[in-house]
Amino acid sequence: MLCTTIGDVGRWSTLPQSLRSQEEQMQLDWGKFVAECMCEEAAIFTRELFEMYERFADARGWQFEVDTMNEGVGGGILFASVRVSGGSGEETAPYGWLRHESGVHRVQRVPSTERKGRMQTSSTAVVILPVAEKEDVDFAAGDVRIEISKKSSGPGGQSVNAAHQAVRAIHIPTGLSVLSTSSQSQYENRVRAVDMLRTKLLDKQLSARAEFERTERKDQRGTGDRSEKIRTYNFQRDEVVDHRLPKDAGGGGHGATDVVFAEGLEAILVFHRQHRRRSYLDQAVSAMELELVQKQKQ
Repeated sequence: MLCTTIGDVGRWSTLPQSLRSQEEQMQLDWGKFVAECMCEEAAIFTRELFEMYERFADARGWQFEVDTMNEGVGGGILFASVRVSGGSGEETAPYGWLRHESGVHRVQRVPSTERKGRMQTSSTAVVILPVAEKEDVDFAAGDVRIEISKKSSGPGGQSVNAAHQAVRAIHIPTGLSVLSTSSQSQYENRVRAVDMLRTKLLDKQLSARAEFERTERKDQRGTGDRSEKIRTYNFQRDEVVDHRLPKDAGGGGHGATDVVFAEGLEAILVFHRQHRRRSYLDQAVSAMELELVQKQKQ
């Protein structure tokens, strides 16, 4: 289903078919910490974000499947990769709702493990990737090397699904690689690894396209880079600030407890969807005006 506004139609018509239909599936990776990557508080915050997205997916009737999870001490998560699927259109597809969650999420609070009551700042990186279909990204069999092991390791050398047949797929021309440990079946992990690699290659293509578009239109909304700080959760003030939105239009006014532990995330996502549609419409109008001026000069 194509988007209904002029801006959206113009935008999506230049992207692969799977994205023009708002991509019914998407892949989520998070747990790549910007600072103090092995600290307990960052791992706990990652667990909380994991459960926040899982709760949002469940409320919308989506499937939330874990590919890989590397747990830390204290019940936290050092790294996790999941696939979210479900929905079939602009209003229900996961990618359309969660695409703006990519970036660095920062938490400020007094950790439960802090004995002196000092506030600490920790960060977690969230990566949102649309799942690539074969018709979007294809490659020759000789371009991919498959490595198989009976034990997989995650960040910090900790074991991940040790009993499973871990499969690593490496794209030789680019050096990109992915690891699949979600199944005890070597065949299923092999298929999943190739799918994940295709997704990563599509993301590389889309990132290059996005960088070109940002340069062309000098987008002031943010760089879109995954190292960019996009949101701060301050539990001392019970406040969430989204740094990409105006404070009076979704950037502020959200409670940290409500967003992370209840249903408050949806309100922020709605603001982003509205902002995106207005941006696309503005781009479409600008393009039409430019075309009209060029015709008048002929």
